[in-house]
Amino acid sequence: MIRKNFDRKIFFGGPIITLNDEQPIVEAVGVIGEKINSVGRLEYVKNTMESDYNLVNLNGSTLLPGFID
Repeated sequence: MIRKNFDRKIFFGGPIITLNDEQPIVEAVGVIGEKINSVGRLEYVKNTMESDYNLVNLNGSTLLPGFID
């Protein structure tokens, strides 16, 4: 049985807004724990993550960076 590591996630399937002028919207973002590991095309993000990750399909929803007040 393969167990997924829920500390490693790849979000995809909707607009992912980065607030980076050079790459304002990306296809996927890889997260390990509370840190962003990689952003870009889905295949690129998959290749930068360790093999044990959970895919999170946004189903068209928009993902924004956290806003801290």
